[in-house]
Amino acid sequence: MIKVIGTSSIGAVLLKRKGSFRDIYEPVRRIIEEVKKHGDPALFRFRKLYDHIDSKDLAVGQKEIKAAVNRLGRREKEAFGFAIKRVSAFHEQEKKHIAPWKLRESSGISYGEFFTPVERVGLYVPGGSASYPSSVIMNAVPAMIAGVKDITVATPSTDYHVLAVAGMLGVTKILSMGGAHAIAALAYGTRSIDKVDKIVGPGNRYVTLAKKLVYGDVGIDMVAGPSEVVVVADGSVNPSFIAADLMAQAEHDEQAMSVLIAPDKAYIQKVDKQILAFIGSMKRKSTIGKSLKNYGFAVVANTAKKAMDIANLIAPEHLELAVKNPQGYLKLVRHAGAVFLGAYTPEVLGDYVAGPDHVLPTMGAARFSSGLGVYDFMKRTTLLEVQRNGFARLAPYAGEIGRVEGLDAHALAAHIRLKKV
Repeated sequence: MIKVIGTSSIGAVLLKRKGSFRDIYEPVRRIIEEVKKHGDPALFRFRKLYDHIDSKDLAVGQKEIKAAVNRLGRREKEAFGFAIKRVSAFHEQEKKHIAPWKLRESSGISYGEFFTPVERVGLYVPGGSASYPSSVIMNAVPAMIAGVKDITVATPSTDYHVLAVAGMLGVTKILSMGGAHAIAALAYGTRSIDKVDKIVGPGNRYVTLAKKLVYGDVGIDMVAGPSEVVVVADGSVNPSFIAADLMAQAEHDEQAMSVLIAPDKAYIQKVDKQILAFIGSMKRKSTIGKSLKNYGFAVVANTAKKAMDIANLIAPEHLELAVKNPQGYLKLVRHAGAVFLGAYTPEVLGDYVAGPDHVLPTMGAARFSSGLGVYDFMKRTTLLEVQRNGFARLAPYAGEIGRVEGLDAHALAAHIRLKKV
């Protein structure tokens, strides 16, 4: 099922997958403008059209959230509680490394930084063909640990598990809507919906483009695309493990990408054989098959350097190092959203319960961005305090640069104080 291609063909596959938003740009822009202009009435119309919801209640009621929590089975509640605990522990460690600092020079100049949480955040949780209660955890937990006080979840999902996890976390503001209109509602607010300061969370093409279009009026986490995994193998790991990992990624979406980089074709064939053995019993076998056909491929690389050069070229969301010596390969990683080391660290653990966040950069964005974390929900503010003696040291240079740039008032603001020093 997985085709073997040469390294020279990888670029074409990545370009094809990336595509463009040209075909949906105008519809998404119009939806955003309609919500900005007409508010709630526009949302009612778009919810009925796209979410197939005809209710006049834009938000989920507290009784419904409580009922969803009560509906959880014992094992379900234990699993979600376990995931919340571990993801919280990871992000608590993150926060410990975010600390204000200040340096005082002997010349009367002090500078530093301090951090404050974003005030209002909108979390988008996709619905569509699958349910993602795990995305509630991965979006809400770092926001809460950062200190965000006002959290609104928007989701088109009708699965009670999504509402239940939100309820377990204490999130009480949940909008029953998805798509571009949900993003517009969060970004600009309406009579019944508060405007947020930042929107985070994955979604389909319409959601992604909408986030891109509202950026600047609100903050966003990233412009994310379909999920992806690159598995770098040296032949030492059971081929059935690798087959399962590739399929796990492929079942997300027909646009998902699953890539195997292996030392020889014989190992690739073993993995492929396992995929063929497994796929028939999968509930989402059609999605898996189309994903692997469209964007699944394997590349032969017989050295660690060659394998990692290919992985870095792709800059994947998830990078599995299914090798005997993963630490040796780790030294060669330059671009990846998250790295999974060894045969018993499959990406599925990162998706749900290991601790690190699963909201990660895709489509090569790992070259310049990072996964979601506490950092994304905090603002960094610089601090400067200058005494008279420090001013005398800095001002002549500031005044001169102001003069060079032709900004006389800048120069004046420096020079007028020099007369008083």
